[in-house]
Formats: sequence, structure tokens, C-alpha cells
Amino acid sequence: MQKKKIMFPLLPLLLLSCSSAELTEIPGMVNPETTVYKMPEESAPHEGTWLQWPHQYQYGTTYRNRLDATWIAMTRELVKSEKVHIIAYNNTEKNRITGLLNTAGVPLSNINFKIYPTDDFWVRDNGPIYV
Repeated sequence: MQKKKIMFPLLPLLLLSCSSAELTEIPGMVNPETTVYKMPEESAPHEGTWLQWPHQYQYGTTYRNRLDATWIAMTRELVKSEKVHIIAYNNTEKNRITGLLNTAGVPLSNINFKIYPTDDFWVRDNGPIYV
């Protein structure tokens, strides 16, 4: 506990002791003034696609059931060439989705499931965007 009390007051002094020139001289450090960030277009190469699977908790089972075939078809095509990250509302939904994909003959080897309670299936509306 004693070390924390000593280090905390010293932290500002340590940070202020480095000039900005010294910081930019660190090998491998990115210079924010010369780095260009851009949002790649949708057709650019990428690691995988994220799908939020429709569930019954927002609009009911009829709505969900009408969309299942579309999500199965998207997953079937995507797993042929990339990873598919499927967001399932809960473990019950994950098991249901896994059953649907197995029944449809979609291989699960390129699928990664995440459990997260969503309010809709549009991942672009509530998922992260990285640049």
C-alpha cells in the first residue's frame, strides 16, 4: 500500500519529464500527425462478418421465424470464404441457431458465437465500427 502512495504523486512528474520530441522518437510508435485512418469500403478484404441473429424477444416468434431462412442462407455463403461471428441473444438462442445451421448442413467450423442481448438484428445500428 505504501508504494501506491509514493508512486501516485510521482506520476505527473514522470509524464511531464518527457518532451513530445522524445515521445515521437520511440521506435515503432505511431505518429498521430502523419497517420491516416480510413473506413474501408464494404467490398474490401476483411477478417469476417458479424451477424446478429433475429430473436423472439423484441418482435415475437413469427417475425423471428420468417427471418431464419435468410440468416441461414447468408451464413451458408459467408462461411465458405470467411469467419462468421454470430451474436445470439442468449444460450437458448445459440442452441436454437446451432440446431438450425446443423439441420441446414452449414458447417460450424468457421463460426464464432457471442452471447449478447440485442434489441434488433441490425448490427450496423448497435455494433462497433472500427477504423
